[in-house]
Amino acid sequence: MLFLVTFFAPLWAIFICMKMKYSEISSEVREIVESNNFLLIDFVLRGTENNPVIEVYIDNSNSITAEDCAVISRQCNSLFEEKYGGVNYRLEVSSPGVDRSLKYLQQFPKNINRNFELQFEQNGNINKLNGKLTAVKGNVLIFETKKEQLSIDFNNIKSAKVLISL
Repeated sequence: MLFLVTFFAPLWAIFICMKMKYSEISSEVREIVESNNFLLIDFVLRGTENNPVIEVYIDNSNSITAEDCAVISRQCNSLFEEKYGGVNYRLEVSSPGVDRSLKYLQQFPKNINRNFELQFEQNGNINKLNGKLTAVKGNVLIFETKKEQLSIDFNNIKSAKVLISL
């Protein structure tokens, strides 16, 4: 389930030099997200000086709620207001949704018994797999296909998307 919390507030300095500020803002957002025991899945700074947009995607080992997104939004807004002030901006905080690949090992256990589209490296080759995640044992993910069971080290995964089951 995808939750989205959007706020409009002043913030001009960030977008005067977007490229120079990206790493600074990303780092500040990461600190806020991690201090609340969430994972920063993605941070996107886009738009223009007159119409800036900050997108923050968070996750954890459970599920993300609208309140979780609101907490992060409020804390980011407070930081931006205090540190940058200025013109309007749009801040969007949400769970990553199903279209984004899983990025951290901590995201996999809550997806046990779900089907995945996976790309992983094995013997120098990139392989593709559609299969069900059946277990997570340390750094090793166990996937089942119609033909076999595969153990794949998390560090060899290039992309892992949860497939929607109807």
